[in-house]
Amino acid sequence: MGRRMRPSSFVTDLGENTKRFSSRGGEDIATRHPRNYFFFIVAKMGCSRTEQIKQAESQLQVEKSTYQQKLQQLEERAQEQIQAKQTEINNLKDNLEQLQQQEQALKLELEETKQKLEKQKPIPLKSDRNVDYTKLRDLLAAGEWKEADLETANVMLQAAGKSSNNRLYEKDIESFPCEDLRTINQLWLKHSNGKFGLSVQKDIYQSLGGTKEYNDEVWSNFCARVGWKKGDEWLERDALTKLDLTLPQGRE
Repeated sequence: MGRRMRPSSFVTDLGENTKRFSSRGGEDIATRHPRNYFFFIVAKMGCSRTEQIKQAESQLQVEKSTYQQKLQQLEERAQEQIQAKQTEINNLKDNLEQLQQQEQALKLELEETKQKLEKQKPIPLKSDRNVDYTKLRDLLAAGEWKEADLETANVMLQAAGKSSNNRLYEKDIESFPCEDLRTINQLWLKHSNGKFGLSVQKDIYQSLGGTKEYNDEVWSNFCARVGWKKGDEWLERDALTKLDLTLPQGRE
């Protein structure tokens, strides 16, 4: 039997011989001594393991590079899809905006058509006192504002049961037939495009604070507003009856 070695000496000897055999070519040296064969095997195993690790690292680098390329391709493809979807969304937004504009235009056209049809629709010439409003209608339709103003005064006197050379008082207004008042107002509104009419004057009067109770300041402001006076001067009747659609709203 060979000499016995302590474990610590064996480990030290094993390490040194493994390094020596690995660097000098252990196969020739291993044949010179039986014990050296053991160290040769250990060295061989160490070299083989190192090569495996290197190969594994190389393989990992290749796989990493491959995965990175695939990831980049996926990111580029995803970005292209995002851009395509964004373009599609922008196109849809543009189409929606165009449709909304078309819808708005159609609504305006529909409203204008309704107004035209409403204007073409004849106003019933109703009267609770059997007053004939045909002449007033025809004068307004022809734009004969002065003659229509005079005819309005005439038919209002008839509806109140007054003669043509008379005038209306507060008690006459209180008992004035609503049907006739509505007919006169609607005729003026229709043929003046809503600029002249008894209801227009009423709205202006109330907006200035007017009530059933007479107020000199309110009345003066109202007359100035509808163009019956300029400054402190009241207009003559001939000037008041020279009506056209450029005059202040509410003037009749």
